[in-house]
Amino acid sequence: MSRWAGFVFKIRFLATSWLNPIDFIFVWAIRVNIQNSQLMIYNQGFMDCIHLTGIRGYGYVGYLPEEKVLGQWFEVDLKLWVDLAEAAKTDAIKDTVDYRSVISLVQNLLKTSKFDLLERLAGAIADAILEESSLTTQVQVTLIKPAAPIPDFDGNIRIELTRSKSNL
Repeated sequence: MSRWAGFVFKIRFLATSWLNPIDFIFVWAIRVNIQNSQLMIYNQGFMDCIHLTGIRGYGYVGYLPEEKVLGQWFEVDLKLWVDLAEAAKTDAIKDTVDYRSVISLVQNLLKTSKFDLLERLAGAIADAILEESSLTTQVQVTLIKPAAPIPDFDGNIRIELTRSKSNL
């Protein structure tokens, strides 16, 4: 049996000089695990991440009526914050996020969503991942529209947002 005790240390260090004022804020969350009479301290200020990049799909999201009829390609990059400590020990897929299911979820949302704004689609992707994946604590979605129908604009449009379980 293990007992968990949690506590948070917040340290604020402010260093200023008359030449170069700098404000450093350090926040550390430390979890103490008392197991088998051993004390293990984990720094939770940093979380493991899974990056899924280049997820492509054809969709019908856009402000213009033509975008909803003709459609266009979209690309999604994801950063998932997940505690990977158990998966690193067990080598079991149940202890991590199944990449295939996340990619399938994103591609399905790209194909079926009928929103006006990219911001709404990016938010829907983030919310769906957080709801479907019990292990994901936070997600960053970068939604890319590579060929926006804007005259004299050859670039792409990127929407980046970050959501966590606490936002739901």
